[in-house]
Amino acid sequence: MKPRFWAVIPLTLLFLLRLNIGFAGGTNVAVLNFKINHATDELDYLGEGIAEMIITDISGVSGINVVERERLGKALEELELGQTGLIEDNQALSVGEMIGADLLILGSLTTGGKKVRLDAHILEVKSGSIIHAEKVFGSKIEGIFDMVDQLTTRLIADLMGVEITEAGTSPQSPHIDVVFILDSTGSMGDEISAVKERIRTMVDDIRQGIPPPVVRYGMVDYKDRGDPYIVKKFRLTEDVQAFINHLNGIAASGGGDDPESVNEALHEAIWSMDWDLRPGVSKIAFLIGDAPPHMDYRDDYDYRKEMEEANKRHISIHTIACSGISQEGVDVYKYVSGKTNGNFAFLTYREVYLTDAGKEKPVYYEGDRVYIAAEEDRVAEKTSDDFFLSKAKAFSGEKHPASKPSTRVVEETDVRSSRDKLSGLTKKRGTAKENNLDLILRETIKSTAKNKGVVYKPKPKREEIKRKITPKPVEKPAEKPSPKTDKKPPSGKSKPPVKSRR
Repeated sequence: MKPRFWAVIPLTLLFLLRLNIGFAGGTNVAVLNFKINHATDELDYLGEGIAEMIITDISGVSGINVVERERLGKALEELELGQTGLIEDNQALSVGEMIGADLLILGSLTTGGKKVRLDAHILEVKSGSIIHAEKVFGSKIEGIFDMVDQLTTRLIADLMGVEITEAGTSPQSPHIDVVFILDSTGSMGDEISAVKERIRTMVDDIRQGIPPPVVRYGMVDYKDRGDPYIVKKFRLTEDVQAFINHLNGIAASGGGDDPESVNEALHEAIWSMDWDLRPGVSKIAFLIGDAPPHMDYRDDYDYRKEMEEANKRHISIHTIACSGISQEGVDVYKYVSGKTNGNFAFLTYREVYLTDAGKEKPVYYEGDRVYIAAEEDRVAEKTSDDFFLSKAKAFSGEKHPASKPSTRVVEETDVRSSRDKLSGLTKKRGTAKENNLDLILRETIKSTAKNKGVVYKPKPKREEIKRKITPKPVEKPAEKPSPKTDKKPPSGKSKPPVKSRR
């Protein structure tokens, strides 16, 4: 009778491996290299690469502990399963026992003709049973990264016990109502443009959660008495395109004096929008503007009383103060957010300056604070700007590594002092003053969804992953010069004279 497979494992190694497991609770998951079924070995590097991408994505799931690749590699080495990490299910169970894994993820990539297929299954170590199996199809190997994204989304849903339909919905999806209360007077052009430009990407990012949240969007944009309208409403809807069409139709105009009809806008947002008042539905609003409310109008509403009704309806109002807002406006905005369990922040703006050497230096404005960053050869795109993103995440209340920006701030000062410090620099031509309003909205809505159990996969830079997993081309050895046909004359004899071509 042959001994059981695990019986050949040296007890010393087994003891050391178990001694170093150290998981603090949750489900321990190990991802093994994928098997590559391709006509040649040119795609073999993807076996480890796909596993690395899946590990990156599931590492952010609450309650999941990913087994370190190094520990897994030691087990495979001890079991003499080679450097590829490719093992069968019966062998995987023994490996799982060694490394303390509860679940194992195994899979394969198969190419043939014009089709690419990616398979994966989750193996329960204790029972030896396959508890979930997923497959994704593609037409070109160049789309492998998108295929892995789809596969990982399904695997995370399986690990979370979330059912996702073919339409991308789930019975476990949380419901969120979002209303934007937007000052649309003439001074708000830059802020409105930021939302218009990024609204589609913002909505798509929010949808990518597992399970995908069901979000309804609504709008209350306001101006002031004497303008073409005071308040214009767009009712809450899941029809994103209809919401975008309405947003694109808003023009920054009107106003004139500093206060605006904030009181009436808040009243309409709280009382007239068709909020879903069922228990469990999150209700959030964003008050975005650069002016305080009129407190001198007769027959007007009072923002302080409106907050009482907002609390009764469990509506949290986040307030975002834009450039130029007075201290009176700041005080009102802080009151509104403070009374409704919302957050307050000044919107962050960025301008790019040029040094004498031609390098770019980003400068950030937030209320009366100015942050002068280190010079760079080229300033990052707005959506990948660490400082912008860190401010957005800080506003959302999320504790995340990105809340500590890697953008190196050389100096923090105030607006008045910054004028002297920037006097030797020139503004870069052709660049507009940017802001992070769209990032604040996105991160706050996503944070609300996360509080309801939604998981968002991290977004690693795909180019970095490609460089990491793609094998470097093997340099061909330099060709040796062909041996000379003329033989060296015997020692003591001179070479024959070379004939002249003249």
